[in-house]
Amino acid sequence: MNYFARNTLVLLFLFMFTEIAFAKQSINFVIKTVGDKEEVFLAGTERVIRFEREYDGKLYLVDLDFDGVDELINEMEYPAGPNLCVETYSYDAALNEFKLNDLLSFDGSLCNIEIKGRYISSSYRSAAQYQDDILIFNKTVKKYQMYSKDIESGEDENHTYYLRDRYKDGKKSQSFIVIENQNNRGVFNRKPLLISTSSNINIYKDTSLTSGDKLDTKLSKKQVIDILEETDLIFKIIIKKKYFWVKAADTFFTDNLLFIKNKSYLYKIPNKKTKMYLIKGDKVTLLDEKTDDLGQKWYFINYKGKKELNMWIKAEAVDLEPQAEKMEKESQPEPADNPKAKKPEPVTKIPTNKPAEVAQVTLTTPPPKNAEIIKAEKSEPIKSASGSPSFALLASMFSLVVWRLS
Repeated sequence: MNYFARNTLVLLFLFMFTEIAFAKQSINFVIKTVGDKEEVFLAGTERVIRFEREYDGKLYLVDLDFDGVDELINEMEYPAGPNLCVETYSYDAALNEFKLNDLLSFDGSLCNIEIKGRYISSSYRSAAQYQDDILIFNKTVKKYQMYSKDIESGEDENHTYYLRDRYKDGKKSQSFIVIENQNNRGVFNRKPLLISTSSNINIYKDTSLTSGDKLDTKLSKKQVIDILEETDLIFKIIIKKKYFWVKAADTFFTDNLLFIKNKSYLYKIPNKKTKMYLIKGDKVTLLDEKTDDLGQKWYFINYKGKKELNMWIKAEAVDLEPQAEKMEKESQPEPADNPKAKKPEPVTKIPTNKPAEVAQVTLTTPPPKNAEIIKAEKSEPIKSASGSPSFALLASMFSLVVWRLS
């Protein structure tokens, strides 16, 4: 074999392996209803992709590990039980089948999931408690790991409280309370509970609320680390490295700041105007809100100036802007990539019993039988992302060279 022929063979081998690598990044699938269940096909073909499943369920295609090829999600319909749990599969091109993977392996169930960037939430009922887990994709080990665990701990008229355990490298690192507004539900919308007080209050050493002291100063932006719901809510906080309990009724939330847009008058009660007013740029804290019989929305606010005021103001007079506390930043999921270069990731909710809009697959109503849910933009045979010659063509060229050399 001469020098030219040997180098030609080496180049052809390199092209063939490059073709395989590129082809993996451009594989597209189609979900079709066949009979009474859904199957997965290679886009542009009638080639069914096999996978083993214990229960039939709704199928979804989502790129869970960010390698350019969708994973298969099977939302299993158990014969009984309140949860819709999922199994995930990765595509094996050599065998043309989806195989169960361990991307989402962890100590817990994966049910009723939502996806936001490289975070996945799993919500399910365990015994008498509702629980939410958030998993984060670890790019190094190519698996999802526990990021946080929320357990419902209490509620009031407008909020639900959860005890959140945060994890780092698979180990619990801290615990604190997060709060969910009933008008803005969802695990990704919960925020750490920060409280303040407008006056001195009683602090207690235990939950019996019998042993305690009078606090000689006001609280400002204290992180609640535990909560107890008996007759009334009580919060556990840290003051000078010691633990104390305080009555929730003696505190108010400080997770939001309101910024005054323009000169705005204050009201003793909604629709009862005073001569006092705030000006553009003044900062106030939201204590409560309500809507009157005419549909006018009002905020009950706290203003700390030369004189501290607790009064009502029309909602349109202010801008709502979250208070960027360090604890709050650390406890919320971070963007998958550079936050300055990308908009916040939308939440992808895998529908359960209610219609939902999914980022990859939009389902506003259950699909009719024999309808197609198409992920691929084009129904074409698989080819490399670079537009290079197909694998079959390169194989033919390789055979021709070998024949000429023989």
